[in-house]
Amino acid sequence: MSGNSEQISFAFDYPYAHGGPVGSARFRVQPEDFFVDEVLGFEPVGDGEHIFLRVEKRQQNTDWLAKQIARFVGVRPFDV
Repeated sequence: MSGNSEQISFAFDYPYAHGGPVGSARFRVQPEDFFVDEVLGFEPVGDGEHIFLRVEKRQQNTDWLAKQIARFVGVRPFDV
């Protein structure tokens, strides 16, 4: 890609063989539409060297959040 900052625009006004679309839809457009509940495959036992957190985040980058948690507890982001 060249250094040209020209923005490309696509027009979707092509002719249809049997008339236009009969409907329209939008899928997963809100943050609430994306939910991940991670399954660990084991149950934490309540003691040991690890700490389990249940984190709910909205419109935050996972890497950024991991770095914030690492900074807060004083460990490397790799350890989060």
